[in-house]
Amino acid sequence: MKTKISAFRGMSGEIVVGFLKPTTVLTAVGIMMLGGLLVTILGLIATQASPWIVALLGLFMFSMIFSRFVISAAYGNFYGGLLNDQCSLSDSLMYAARHVCLLFMAFVPVVALIYVGIQGGSKAISEGLNASHLPGDAYVSKALIAGGFSGVLFATAAVIAISAPILTAIIAGATQNFNQLLEKQYWLWLYTRRGDLGALVASGVGGLMVFIWLYFIPLVILGVIGAGISDTVGAAIGVFISVLPAAATPILMGRLCGAFIAGQNEVITASGVDELEEEVDTDDNLSADPNSPSVQAEVPRVDSQKIDAATLDLSDDFIVWLRTNLSAYPLVESLYLYERNNYTMLGLFLEEGAPLGAQQKVVREFTSILSNAPGFVENGKVELISAEKSTRVKAVGLKLYQKKA
Repeated sequence: MKTKISAFRGMSGEIVVGFLKPTTVLTAVGIMMLGGLLVTILGLIATQASPWIVALLGLFMFSMIFSRFVISAAYGNFYGGLLNDQCSLSDSLMYAARHVCLLFMAFVPVVALIYVGIQGGSKAISEGLNASHLPGDAYVSKALIAGGFSGVLFATAAVIAISAPILTAIIAGATQNFNQLLEKQYWLWLYTRRGDLGALVASGVGGLMVFIWLYFIPLVILGVIGAGISDTVGAAIGVFISVLPAAATPILMGRLCGAFIAGQNEVITASGVDELEEEVDTDDNLSADPNSPSVQAEVPRVDSQKIDAATLDLSDDFIVWLRTNLSAYPLVESLYLYERNNYTMLGLFLEEGAPLGAQQKVVREFTSILSNAPGFVENGKVELISAEKSTRVKAVGLKLYQKKA
C-alpha cells in the first residue's frame, strides 16, 4: 500500500529546526524594534483618528511584517528574515492589502454570529424567566434549547476567528491581485491541501513551545544577572522575555504559510522506496494559469523529448524589448526561443548556483512582464532550463540573448 506524504510536511520540520536557531532571536529583536516604532506612530495617529482606523492601520502594518516571511518562504527561502531578496516593498504592500481585505470579509460573519448569539443568550434568559412557572424538567429544557443555540453560534464564530488568519494568510500569498481572492480555484486548491493544514498548525504550536522551552531558562538566568546589576536592566530583560514569543510567532507562522504555498509535491512511499511524484503534471502546468498556486510555487522543468524548433517570426521591437528588460535580471545567462506542446517557450539559463528563491522570482516576474511585450504571442510561456536538459534546447532553439562575460 502506498502512503502519500506531502512535501510540505517535510518542509515544516525543516522550518521548525531553522526557527530554533539563535538567529531567530535576533530577527525577533528586529520585529520588537519595528513594532515599537509602529506602536508609537499609531499612538500619534490615534489622537486624530477613530479607533477603527487605527486598528485597520495596525493590522495592515502587521501584515506587512508578516509578508516578509510568507513571500520569502513561498519562493523557497525558508530562513528569510525581515530583509530578504525575495520580498520587495511593493510585494509587502500588495500582500498586506489582500490579507486585510480577506480578514475583513472573514470577520464580518464573526461579528454577525456574536451579535445574534448575544441576542439568543438574552432570549434564553428571558425564556427561562418566563418558563419559571413550568415544571422543573420543562423549565430546564426550554432554557437549555435557547441557550444551546447561542452556544453553537459562539462556537462557530470562534472556529472562524481562529482559522481565518491562517487561511487568509495562505490565500493572500497564493494570489496576485484582488480579483483572484474570491476565485474558487484557490479555495478549492486550499481544500485539496486540507491534510497539510493540521501539520501547519501542529508545527506552529509545537515549534513555538519548543522555542520557549529552549530559550526561557537561559533568558531567565540572564534576567537574574541583569537584576543584580540594576533593577532597570532586570526589568528590561523581563519585558524582553515576555514579548519574545509574540515577536517570534510571525516568523514561524509566516514561514510555514509560505512553505505551504511552495509545497506542491508528494513523496510516495512504497516497499521502502521513496520517489518524488508531482501532483500536477509538468505539461499541465505549462497550460495552466501562471498565477495559480500550483504554478507559482514550482519551477517548470523541460522535457527534452518534446522540444521543437520555433517557427515564430519575432519582430525587432520584441527583441529590443527583451534585451532591455533582461538588464534588470543579472542572473540570466542566456535565453532561447523554442516550441513545446504548441506553446512558444522562452527558456532561461540562469547563473550556476542561483538560489531557488531567486530562480522562482525571475520566472514569476518575467512571466508577468511578458504579457506586455510587443509582438509576442498570447500563448508564450517562460521556464527555466536545467543544465541536464539543455542539450535539446541549444540544438533546436533560437538564441535571443547571451550575457556578456
